[in-house]
Amino acid sequence: MKKIRTLSQLSDELDKDLSQRKRALTSLRFTFLRATNECRKVVGLSAVCLLYGHWEGFIKYAGICYANYVNSLGLPYSALSNGMVAVCLRSHIRGLRDSKKISLNREIIEIIRDRSAETPTIPFRAAIETYDNLNAEVLEEILIMIGCSPDPYQSKKAQIDEKLLRHRNRIAHNGDDPEFDLDEYEVLHTNVVTLIDQFRDDLENAAALRKFERTVPMTTTTG
Repeated sequence: MKKIRTLSQLSDELDKDLSQRKRALTSLRFTFLRATNECRKVVGLSAVCLLYGHWEGFIKYAGICYANYVNSLGLPYSALSNGMVAVCLRSHIRGLRDSKKISLNREIIEIIRDRSAETPTIPFRAAIETYDNLNAEVLEEILIMIGCSPDPYQSKKAQIDEKLLRHRNRIAHNGDDPEFDLDEYEVLHTNVVTLIDQFRDDLENAAALRKFERTVPMTTTTG
């Protein structure tokens, strides 16, 4: 992936990826609607898996593009938001979990205390983790890392977990889902595309408003 240096390049990259996904999803929807009764169930079950694939795929790719853009700005640790610093230190934190070496503890403390003026290389390709299970909880973690409020997505939790993810997992693991009502597919399709659009808008706004920067509380003086 090339470096994303400007907001315009970020927007163009998201546009390109999302337009390809939307074309594929539109074709998928038309295929489902035109399918004969004999094929409708097979097409519908396949459509749910592909719908989930594009949902997870765009969230992950958009987040990577965002982290790529932030990385290109060359900000020091001290200027980055807690979410972006957490991305930088993720490998160190994992090392702490898997190792008893005190040196790893000291290294993280050193970064926080003494190396805050250094400019980290943000590992943007590994910035977003969905664990192949992009549920509402994982989405919330991604939103917080980016600097977006998860509140607007709370009302969509049932659509993500109880509809899209639950049906997708059953179909992917069992090849079928007796509880999936084919008449639900169009509504599910529309809701997922709406969520993708909302995430894209929120991410672009976060970049424009520089939500990746640390917010320093204002201090008041008395005299």
